[in-house]
Amino acid sequence: MEEYKRTKEEEALSQKKEEEELLKLHKQEALQLLKKKEKTDNLIKKEKATKKKKNENVDPNKPKKPASSYSLLSKDERKRLTEKCPGTNNSTELGEEEKQVYNKKAAKLMEAYKKEVEAYNKKSAATSSQIM
Repeated sequence: MEEYKRTKEEEALSQKKEEEELLKLHKQEALQLLKKKEKTDNLIKKEKATKKKKNENVDPNKPKKPASSYSLLSKDERKRLTEKCPGTNNSTELGEEEKQVYNKKAAKLMEAYKKEVEAYNKKSAATSSQIM
């Protein structure tokens, strides 16, 4: 009988030790997860800060790039389709002739953009040389 009690007590002690070890492991894992989360949060904050700084450095006077031929086509097609069939979503296939029209429009807009950028660069170079 005494042996039975002793073995039962030993089993209870060993089970208690195992539970304590499991608790320690769970605590360590939780701490590691918290540290990883903090690191990722810090990285996200740094990325947001750098993006914000990049946006602050953008000159508002710099000309914007013109729309591409595809976006010009999409704009025209969207207008035409909404007038023709409101509430529908259609996609069309264009032939080479139809594509050329929009490619020419995009090329003209790109030329105008390049001229604006050259003028902007000359102006900004002149103002920066005056500052120095």
